[in-house]
Order: sequence, then C-alpha cells, then structure tokens
Amino acid sequence: MRLWAKALVIALLGNVSCFAQSPEKQPVYKITGISIEGTRFADKISIISTSGLYIGETIAKSDEKISSAIRRLSERGLFSSVDIIATAVEGSNVTLVIRVKDYPRLEQYKITGNDNESESDLKKKIILEKRGRCYRSSYF
Repeated sequence: MRLWAKALVIALLGNVSCFAQSPEKQPVYKITGISIEGTRFADKISIISTSGLYIGETIAKSDEKISSAIRRLSERGLFSSVDIIATAVEGSNVTLVIRVKDYPRLEQYKITGNDNESESDLKKKIILEKRGRCYRSSYF
C-alpha cells in the first residue's frame, strides 16, 4: 500500500474515537397513565393495546417506542391522524394522551332523484356494513 494511503487509514482510525463518544444521557420517564382522546368508534383499550405502550414502561424523549406506537396505530387504517402527547410530567413520571381522529364513517344514506326503481329496491342492492365502514379520501 502506498505511504499516503497508509497515512490516511491511520488518520481515520485515530479519529474514530471522537465519533464513538457517548452522547449525553437523556432523562428516562416512567409511564404512569395513558388516556385516549378523539375516537367515537374504536375501543380505547384496543387503542392502548395496539400502541404497544403500557403503564410502568420507561421511555426517553428520543425513544423509538413513541414513533413505533404512532406507526402501529396509523397502520390500522382507522384514524386520519394519531398523536401521542405527554400531558403531565412529575419528576421521572409521565402521563401520555393518545389523540386520534377517526376517519368519517358511512352510517346512513338516502337515495333521491331516481324515477325508475323504488328506493327500497335500490337499498336492497346496496350493501351497507352494519358497523359502518371507515372511508378515506383515497376511496373517492
């Protein structure tokens, strides 16, 4: 190996230690409560369970647990937005609020402007799911 290449390798290896320094330790918080806001349709216990967060768990500000919880809830396809907010921080304890916004749901419909078939005949042909279906703008 050429001398300049060896010098470059030695210089780079010598500087590795400056990249490997430990970052400042972030405070760790214990989750003491989790509440749900914003849903009319989803079960609140199911939301907490799906989030993967639980009371007694420890988290840090830069922890992946919060972003993973938001991703898991978003992937369910029931909410147009998901946010997790720390509402009360007391010492090393934190209370979280999971705020969701439901997608609109089709609960009923009315047929107008049709002269060829009766409304009851048309409603028999249109299947409306009993629990209401979640509709996103991508359906239209």
